[in-house]
Amino acid sequence: MNKQRRKSLSDISEQITVLASQVENLKDEEEEYAENMPENMHYTSEKHDRACEVVDSLDNAVTSLEEAVSEIDEAAQ
Repeated sequence: MNKQRRKSLSDISEQITVLASQVENLKDEEEEYAENMPENMHYTSEKHDRACEVVDSLDNAVTSLEEAVSEIDEAAQ
């Protein structure tokens, strides 16, 4: 791999890292939202259930983005 393609991959890796951080922040906000719902809503509310699903999905997205960064970094070496 030449220097230019390696640099392009490095730039992409950095961009994905920034995006992963932004998704992580949104996940944290949604998690806080779910945790701050009244206790009785934790077991009976569709809003709480949906918030928990969103947290799980965003967590999976962050993991996938981190794995993408790892694969890109490995390819760039």
